[in-house]
Amino acid sequence: QVQCINTACQAIVSRDALRSHVLQCEHTLMRCGLPSSHDPSDACQAQHMKPDRAEHRQQCGYVQVPCGDCGRMVSRNHADQHRKECLEAVLPCPKCGVNYKRGAGHECPEDAVLCDICGVRLLRKDVEAHDEAERGRHVKLMFGRLQKCERESEALKQHNAHLERRLLAAETVNKELEQK
Repeated sequence: QVQCINTACQAIVSRDALRSHVLQCEHTLMRCGLPSSHDPSDACQAQHMKPDRAEHRQQCGYVQVPCGDCGRMVSRNHADQHRKECLEAVLPCPKCGVNYKRGAGHECPEDAVLCDICGVRLLRKDVEAHDEAERGRHVKLMFGRLQKCERESEALKQHNAHLERRLLAAETVNKELEQK
């Protein structure tokens, strides 16, 4: 007969039963071992006696808790960081107050934007009214750009024709030299 190796335990068991007893003994220290959701190679190293397991788990940072936004299970000690990055998190826009999902993005009507046609700076919410009010001016600007593009296109066609004539002349000279 031998006494349990745990000093707080007063049990006396046979040598053959000692191993089995120690595995079941309430005074045996055990490692928590819960893995981190953030880094699977990381695990809780806290040690406690079996009766204290529930108390430890109530405060253990490695316990998995659901994200309130996406439902993914994350370690308690990484929940705040996950919340800052979660694409399903609903955020209020600081300018207009509209709620939107982080992963979906948000085009705030209060953001300043540039008109694609005339370059005027205005609020996104005013673009439609601006387009309506400046329609005539925008048409003239676009027509001017179109004319410029047509002129550039014509100049490129002429340059291309010139290069083709030079290439033809060079090929003719090359054939003449090959025949000599």
